[in-house]
Amino acid sequence: MNDTLGAFCRHTHVALPGSGAGPLAGLSLAVKDVFHISGHRTGAGNPDWLRTHPPAETTAPAVQRLLDAGALSAELPDEARNDTRSSGMSIDRHPIENSLYRAARFMDEHAYDEWLALWTEDALYWVPANKDDIDPQRHVSIVYENKARLEDRIARLKSGAAYAQDPKLRLRRVNSNIEIKESENGELTVYSNFNLTALRRSRMETFAGCTIHTLRPEGDSFKIAYKKVLLINNDEVINNMTFLI
Repeated sequence: MNDTLGAFCRHTHVALPGSGAGPLAGLSLAVKDVFHISGHRTGAGNPDWLRTHPPAETTAPAVQRLLDAGALSAELPDEARNDTRSSGMSIDRHPIENSLYRAARFMDEHAYDEWLALWTEDALYWVPANKDDIDPQRHVSIVYENKARLEDRIARLKSGAAYAQDPKLRLRRVNSNIEIKESENGELTVYSNFNLTALRRSRMETFAGCTIHTLRPEGDSFKIAYKKVLLINNDEVINNMTFLI
């Protein structure tokens, strides 16, 4: 079996022997990460649940019955088990995902200084207009800013003179479909989708798209070296893009 779609969990790999005899002998078994496996943590698709709950003490009865009937747990090849992308190193998804979730929370809560502190000094923040792959040196972008211009943006938002943010938009976004690719220099390219709801003066709008991050390891966390936001409506009229997206 080759996990080319990245369908299997990366936080653990469980190889369970079956009874070897029974109506399911010779068949492989794959179990969703909502069933307990003795000695292993169940994530249920939630990194916070995975982090805060201990390993299961017993195997779920439904899984045990399949094993008793002769099924074997599916084996992943070494490259899939270790989630290798280029350098062969194992990738722990949880601090990477948490970095994205933290950045999203800072944006939603207008925690400008905290959000700005997540960026590297050589950072680039880009939101293309009209097409996803324009040349930003020759075509207009919605946002195309280095760290210095990001600092100017944050100073304006904090000044009280950003009238399009008076009152501030109420924001909440969901990040999902996170894919991680490791580069040879140790940086990570992270692809994710988002859905953002914004409310101001009784007007509610929805923004959606794909975000491409380049994350650079720093201590136990990551900093954002590059962020590109591909809005699905970047070729349409956008009424208010003075918030952080």
